[in-house]
Amino acid sequence: MLAHHIKKLTGNLSSDEILVVGLGNREVTPDALGPQVIDNLFVTRHLIREYGREFKEKNKLGSVSAISPGVMAQTGMETVEIVKGVIEETKPKLIIVIDALASRSIDRVNTTIQISDTGISPGSGVGNNRKALNEETLGVKVIAIGTPTVVDAATIVADTLTKYFESSEFSEEEVFKFISEVNGKQVYNMFVTPKDVDEAVRRLSYTISEAINSCFSSALLS
Repeated sequence: MLAHHIKKLTGNLSSDEILVVGLGNREVTPDALGPQVIDNLFVTRHLIREYGREFKEKNKLGSVSAISPGVMAQTGMETVEIVKGVIEETKPKLIIVIDALASRSIDRVNTTIQISDTGISPGSGVGNNRKALNEETLGVKVIAIGTPTVVDAATIVADTLTKYFESSEFSEEEVFKFISEVNGKQVYNMFVTPKDVDEAVRRLSYTISEAINSCFSSALLS
């Protein structure tokens, strides 16, 4: 299903140069989705450059390259700066960006895969806003794929209290005011992830990478 939606968004670009960018910090399990997707990806650009267009057409391959640029604390550079440099050298026609997300609902953590063609702002889900990766900043069409792996502690408090008060006589305004007071600074900037997040990220990264592989390598489907 994911491959189907990726194909719809890529349109006629599936046979062109594709750059896949795996965002995130490999050393932090809930944030390692992007790098792990890159690990499982079938990259082909170097093969096509070595063996030529005939090899590409015979094996029904797209030209896929990949990079996992890390995070600013590791490189000292904005992700967009690194990606722009790669784009300038390799000139891809499409960018696919993979990143872990912060959920607005407990029920969505490690259970949904989101996809859009409007780009992504790394770190925005955890209040660490970096420059956006989109067509405007990169000059190339961008497809973003992500899975929520963490949830804000304030969201957990709000969801729990809202369900508790649903059957009460409190008004919606009173419930909102109470939740705001309870959240306060005690849960500010705290994020929670399930205890099996390592296995979940491993499975999700494999699912996403296989969907991308199937989109740009018909040989893998035969």
